[in-house]
Amino acid sequence: MTGLSQSFTIDALTTNLISKCLSKTIAFLKDHELLDNHTCCNNKMIMERNAASYRVRCKICTSSNSIWKGSIFENVNIPVNKFIHLIYLFVSLTSISDSLPLIELAQCTIGKWYAIFRKIYCHTQAINFDKIGGPGHVIEIDESHIFKRKNNTGRILKSNAIWVVGGISRNDGNFFISHTEKRDKDTLLGIISKHVHTDSTIMTDKWKGYNNLNDNGYDHYSVNHSQNFVDPNDISTHTQRIERLWRDLKNLIENFKKKS
Repeated sequence: MTGLSQSFTIDALTTNLISKCLSKTIAFLKDHELLDNHTCCNNKMIMERNAASYRVRCKICTSSNSIWKGSIFENVNIPVNKFIHLIYLFVSLTSISDSLPLIELAQCTIGKWYAIFRKIYCHTQAINFDKIGGPGHVIEIDESHIFKRKNNTGRILKSNAIWVVGGISRNDGNFFISHTEKRDKDTLLGIISKHVHTDSTIMTDKWKGYNNLNDNGYDHYSVNHSQNFVDPNDISTHTQRIERLWRDLKNLIENFKKKS
């Protein structure tokens, strides 16, 4: 089965995929190559409706299969329309409690699938990513303590909360965020090398963990946040975009926690 072959709007998604009309859902999935056109004996199989769903049958040998066989929906034990609706709610950051009145599923079922979706998302993010930056690109990089305010001394907080390192391109807005246990030179260089093309211009604060970037293929500038958030000698040297990204991320987390 091939991937999504063409883009579609949210209106098309909600009209066709979350529709209670299963035949409309099937037609839409086939049009976008998310569902195979089954063949057997070198011929296209016929789609037939049974009491529960649809099946496909071979005109020659009369063998039949579920229409979902070989697709991502094959082992889903809830109606496909509801399953797709659930994915839509998940990627829309709809909490479990807010999803309950929108979809006829038990809270434990929604919670189970949300947990699966989170695992899939984390796995795909870990193995599929594009580096940001490159020649002519300015990347702002910073670390942040997600659940507590980062102090101005740069010391590692002795707690169980999460430290993350992130970067954002001033040129196109592309960004990365990576969890880290340490913030030493080797750890930060490893994260930056993984996510940012060499020959990028990098802006950071004065944290000593960034001191080796100039020696490893990057053009590095820094601003001392204990004195200024923007370098008074060069107003282009600042990390205000990445700081705004942290603020937006923390607000999103807090809003989602309040809804849960």
